[in-house]
Amino acid sequence: MKVKYIFIIISLFALPFLISHCGSNENFVTPNVLDKHLKNSKYKYKIAKIDYSLPEKELYQLGYQLLNEKFDPLSAERIFRYLSAKYPNNDLYSYYESRSSFFIGDFNYFPGIRDPYDLSLEYIYRALKIKPDDLQYILARSYAIGRVGLFVRKLKGGLSGINDLQESRQLIDNIIGNPEIGSESMDKIDAIINKGFYYTEALLTRGEIYKDSPGFFGGDKQIAYKIFKRVAEKDPNNMRAQILMANHYKNNNIYDKAIEKYKKASKIFESDKRKPIPEYYLMYAYIPRNLGDIYWHQKKYDKSFESFKIHIKRMPTSATGYHMLAELYNHYGDKEKALGFLEKALYYDIKNDGAQRLLKRLKNK
Repeated sequence: MKVKYIFIIISLFALPFLISHCGSNENFVTPNVLDKHLKNSKYKYKIAKIDYSLPEKELYQLGYQLLNEKFDPLSAERIFRYLSAKYPNNDLYSYYESRSSFFIGDFNYFPGIRDPYDLSLEYIYRALKIKPDDLQYILARSYAIGRVGLFVRKLKGGLSGINDLQESRQLIDNIIGNPEIGSESMDKIDAIINKGFYYTEALLTRGEIYKDSPGFFGGDKQIAYKIFKRVAEKDPNNMRAQILMANHYKNNNIYDKAIEKYKKASKIFESDKRKPIPEYYLMYAYIPRNLGDIYWHQKKYDKSFESFKIHIKRMPTSATGYHMLAELYNHYGDKEKALGFLEKALYYDIKNDGAQRLLKRLKNK
């Protein structure tokens, strides 16, 4: 799966939640730029067959399923593009068009191209014109602006993109109402959590900014851990907080606690306590990938194999998942199956370095 894996995740879940944009909403790309990239792509990605004569609600449900359950943002983008154009006063359609475009960028379908993030911004601005105070939309704007900032910084280096990143961070700080949250008492952190779900989401995003920013930009991993831990304690059904705690343990090689937290996050999603937002579906799909990584490092190859199979079932467009299955089949001595999974990995991410290295090794055998 072509994801610039920052949080999660999500490493996520990477940080599908670090954020920014130059602050300008001028000179946006048009939606058909994605069609142009699709046409010129080395790999001819398939767009799902879409019956635009379906009733509005059925078409919406199809787009929602393609985005959140099939992880096919290219096809979902087509549907929400159509719906948002036909119903320009429906902010929800613009929001999901924005998230579809965002994930096209994050899934790396068109490597090195910034357009999906700019398009994501265009659509979230449309949603915000209808509902300017909607916290979900403000967060989505922050995420898209942040991706632009990170993109520019990676491309040009130095302080490039810093204005975007600062704007993204400011949007988060405006929501939580306390830019110095890391140095405050637990009571003030609790007060933000008690305001509700999207305030807590902003707080967790602020924690990810602390975690991933360099020290001279205010980064502080201890403050990040403090935020993640407190949210998990105060709101044990917060799936994202459980995953961020799991990621913390995983990164520090505390594998038993990481496994426990990942499994707890899965149970939350599978219960009636799930939150119906795109990021949470993505986090759920990544949990077995993270478990597979842990089992791989522990040399528990059978468990790793089963975990990556579940990951691929949940996310059939995951380049990393196919690559790791290829690594496992190579470990088991099945070169033919390894090559088959490598072909799928490189279909979804031609720049997957691990898959390229394994392919070279297998060809030289």
